[in-house]
Amino acid sequence: MITYTEATPILGPLDTSVDESADYIVRHTRGEYTDHDIRGVIVPRYLALSIAVGLRPRAVIAMLCIESDELSSALSQRKDKDGRDLRNPAGIGVYESKSKATPHFRSGCVWDADVKGYRPACQFKTWVDDAIPAHVGRVLAYATHPTVRTPIQRALVQKAMSYRILPIECHGSAPILLLFGKGPNTVPNCGWAGGSEHEGADYGAHIARVANAIAGLK
Repeated sequence: MITYTEATPILGPLDTSVDESADYIVRHTRGEYTDHDIRGVIVPRYLALSIAVGLRPRAVIAMLCIESDELSSALSQRKDKDGRDLRNPAGIGVYESKSKATPHFRSGCVWDADVKGYRPACQFKTWVDDAIPAHVGRVLAYATHPTVRTPIQRALVQKAMSYRILPIECHGSAPILLLFGKGPNTVPNCGWAGGSEHEGADYGAHIARVANAIAGLK
């Protein structure tokens, strides 16, 4: 069991279990999801898909926890107050800051109860077929260059890009955790985390801290 650092590659072997990852989420979550939802559906799908495409599952689960506040964030819940699908645990398609949320509905927006306003965001009908492939595939797009992807990796990235495109210059820009943030070593305009809300350049270290906590490591 490795201890994660900012230099840890995002590609790697199985390094967590369903029980270990689910236990961490269940201990922290305050969302609508039941123990069965987390242990029987969400975490198993994350792990299976990550393993299939060569991503370190513990890193991907750590990103899920950070982005969704352990499945407690408003956008990660099943639907908004108006009945529109959400299930967006990674903020995909949320291109406006929270300060720009409006209380008034606009086309393409969903209600974000965390900020009590409408925000643009991708919407997913299911976890298994939509939300999780969109998230894992987007992580994979950051981690791998198109020229070296296997057929299963290409298929997953293509599916993820069908929900929200990633500029081609960003593909393969983050093979290690450090490069998922934004700092002097990252490709301009390509980091997953773009501002103080997600710790900016410290985002890779944040992933490492949560991944270590999941495994009970310091």
